[in-house]
Amino acid sequence: MRKIARKNPKKVGTAPGTLIHVGKKLKDNVDIFLLEYNEQMSKMNNINTKDISINKDKDKVHWLNIVGIHDTEFIAEVGKAYNLHKLLIEDILNTCQRIKVDDYGNYIYIVLNLLSYYNDTKELESTQLSLVFMENTVISFLENDSDVFDNIITRITSDKGTMRKYGADYLLYALIDAVVDNYSLMLEKLGDKLDAVEDKLVDDPEKEVLQNIYELKREMLFVRNSIWPARNVMDTLMHFCDSYFSQNIGVYFRDVYDHIMRTIDTTEIYRDMLSNMLDTYLSSISNKTNDVMKVLTIISVIFMPITCLAGIYGMNFDFMPELRLHWGYALFWILAAGVTLFMITYF
Repeated sequence: MRKIARKNPKKVGTAPGTLIHVGKKLKDNVDIFLLEYNEQMSKMNNINTKDISINKDKDKVHWLNIVGIHDTEFIAEVGKAYNLHKLLIEDILNTCQRIKVDDYGNYIYIVLNLLSYYNDTKELESTQLSLVFMENTVISFLENDSDVFDNIITRITSDKGTMRKYGADYLLYALIDAVVDNYSLMLEKLGDKLDAVEDKLVDDPEKEVLQNIYELKREMLFVRNSIWPARNVMDTLMHFCDSYFSQNIGVYFRDVYDHIMRTIDTTEIYRDMLSNMLDTYLSSISNKTNDVMKVLTIISVIFMPITCLAGIYGMNFDFMPELRLHWGYALFWILAAGVTLFMITYF
């Protein structure tokens, strides 16, 4: 799981706008495609990293998708081609950015987190998604390959739905909506894991269950840190509707905001469930300990009179009358057995 913060000594003391990639290199190469479309047509081309050109056709929507941001020189070339601010390029390369929206006057910069599970380790991973919105153009920067936007590409290229009837602002909405839907998918997977741990907790609360609960609490905190700031992103974008977006796009942003609030509610429910599960586990362990102590206490009390008798007659004083009895040993065991039966019957 990705850590909340990274240490990068190369960034310390550097001037603002210094282009240094912060984070792991998740891809060996950079993949780029340019998808251009309007209501009548759509065209998608794979682009070479050395051939970044801008299409000025205002009758089309342009979506430039870049997967792999470790190549600082190429990202800088993209920034020059689209006249992006150097601080924005620095934020794209710094993959531990907080989720936010920045207004640069002629365009908007948005940072979100994509959540996914590694297929081999089943570990939750977060990667940064950067979106730049300008007139008729959306540029997306991904750290690694993801299938979260595959459905959007299919809808555009196959002319299914209303994607090609709207402008770049609707494309921006669709991309953000796909990210939010992915949050819901991650919560469903976490919910399945939570149900499995809950069943184990009821059947057999062993140490492994406690470890699973703590892992789920850590993952839930990880998801919560990605979802909660996204609410502020949508709130800010809804305030930009008058200046950047068409009038009819506001209702779609409000719909995404509602989806985010629903996922936040689910997150809080899961957090409460995990806290209750932890309390249940601790109560179960406490009850088990109490049962063990109860048995040990009963055994100790049962043998306490016998121990007392054995201690008295183990002193071997010369004038103890019972020491000379012919049946003294047998009488001692009869007395011990009688006391034991009495104590067992009593408890």
